[in-house]
Amino acid sequence: YHSLILLRDGSVLSCGAGCSGQLGRGHRSASMLPVRVPGFGAGPGERRAVAVAAGRAHSLVADSDGRVFAFGAGEAGQLGLGVPGTRPVGGPRSAAAAAVGDVAGSEEAINNGALPTAAGGAVGDVDALRPTQVSALAGRRVVSLAAGEAHSVFVSAEGIAFACGANADGRLGLGDRVPRFAPCELNGGSLARRGPGAVGSSAVRTPSKERAGLRRVRAASAGAHATLFLDECGRAHACGAGSDPAVALAASNHPDALEPRLLDQNATSSARLVAVCAGADHSLAWAADGRVFGWGRGDAAASLGHEAPVTLTGGSLPSCAPAVVAAGPRGATYAC
Repeated sequence: YHSLILLRDGSVLSCGAGCSGQLGRGHRSASMLPVRVPGFGAGPGERRAVAVAAGRAHSLVADSDGRVFAFGAGEAGQLGLGVPGTRPVGGPRSAAAAAVGDVAGSEEAINNGALPTAAGGAVGDVDALRPTQVSALAGRRVVSLAAGEAHSVFVSAEGIAFACGANADGRLGLGDRVPRFAPCELNGGSLARRGPGAVGSSAVRTPSKERAGLRRVRAASAGAHATLFLDECGRAHACGAGSDPAVALAASNHPDALEPRLLDQNATSSARLVAVCAGADHSLAWAADGRVFGWGRGDAAASLGHEAPVTLTGGSLPSCAPAVVAAGPRGATYAC
């Protein structure tokens, strides 16, 4: 568990656990107090950070030029750095990374850019102890970042979304359950298939396929096992584990959503959403008129902002309809 703090001058501070290098200081020690992450700021040769995202044990930073830097745990590919042997900075391969290698036999997955291989057949990712540029996104101006438990999502200025990392429950929204070690484009439309190279001048793309009407993404939020996307029309889409509250709203019977699905609009049809936030057990969405909608674990009423638990027949289950939990001033921001 760790935190990232973005300062006005473009500096980044980090504190908390550091066992995977998620503090970005070249070591694995924890820090009780915020300390600057080297390389970001307004000084000579430094990059001005404009966005940060902290996952369970990995970190993402975007600079003013739209370049993305990742550091921390990478056993599931959440750093998007591709082939371990190509990294300038890293650490020993973890046991978790070795476990991911069980899917190495999937030739189709490798050809789709999902499982980049290194010399000797090694498959998987390793920790990065210092900020390392995500080369697969070179040439894309990334304006929004999201970091989940073990996956990452990037949104470009053109409204194109990319995802990488763990995907057993479909949280990447790519239509399958294969983990990705380099960012893959997931928007609808004609997506050209790209070869197995994990690191290159452009992100790996998935085979041609419609992505459930997801067009021109404005922002994304990554939860523990699911992802929320906000499109240009102010609608929210979700993908990932059916047991995750975010996805429970997007499909009946709560199956895993392998592709982004439009959230139930019965409660939000009159609202133009401007932001979404996916938590571990609950989610929030807020509208342009100041209304805030919350849904999720029925036994976590306080986190939803409800006065009493939201329950369904049979006990405390995920709330299956967003409920207005606040009517704050326009332009206010919230977090979960």
